[in-house]
Amino acid sequence: MDLIVLFEWTIVRFASGFAILLVAAAAAGTFAKRAICARQPDDRGAIPALILGLNDQEPLVRGACAWALGRYDDLVASDALRARSVIEPEISVRSEIDAALDECDSLHRG
Repeated sequence: MDLIVLFEWTIVRFASGFAILLVAAAAAGTFAKRAICARQPDDRGAIPALILGLNDQEPLVRGACAWALGRYDDLVASDALRARSVIEPEISVRSEIDAALDECDSLHRG
């Protein structure tokens, strides 16, 4: 099954699709790992799914998506990170977004 399609699924759809009862924390970890795995060199196809993940209810998922987006030299990715930074309530996620934006900036200058 396509990694990006799986990432876009909601936890409910994921659980019903595999007939598994997921514990919320385990599901958040799964989605975060998916975000990290989605970052492959020169594969911009994952960017829309990672941007969706920036709005996930779980801070772990948002942070992982921010980390992954920071590895792209892509204006859409950096714009999404800047937009999320303004509204992100969790300090740890904001720190991850700031680090990702620094990485984006260094890639743009690079």
